[in-house]
Amino acid sequence: MLKLQVIVELLMGQIPNRQIFTQKFLQAPLKPYFMIVSCVKSGDMVTFNQVIQKYGEIFRADKNFSLIQRLRHTVLKFGLKKLNISYSKISLNDIKNKLGLETIDEAE
Repeated sequence: MLKLQVIVELLMGQIPNRQIFTQKFLQAPLKPYFMIVSCVKSGDMVTFNQVIQKYGEIFRADKNFSLIQRLRHTVLKFGLKKLNISYSKISLNDIKNKLGLETIDEAE
């Protein structure tokens, strides 16, 4: 039930509480799901695909594989959000200099 809760939270665009994964008796059974959460949080599609390949049989046995596959969109969304934040921190003056523009108006 906890595994499904983690997936549903991710599908809703929320990151599950980290305390779920730190409880000793849950660490081993939730490891594949923790790996998925890490991929979603970082927006890393390459690692996400590797985790699906590595733990695919576990996800199938838990009958959650199709839901895990739907998380691709969420991983992309978080990745784009991180890119947007990074690029929004660049000053217009830096943009002007890096692109070789003459005025800040051109950068805007």
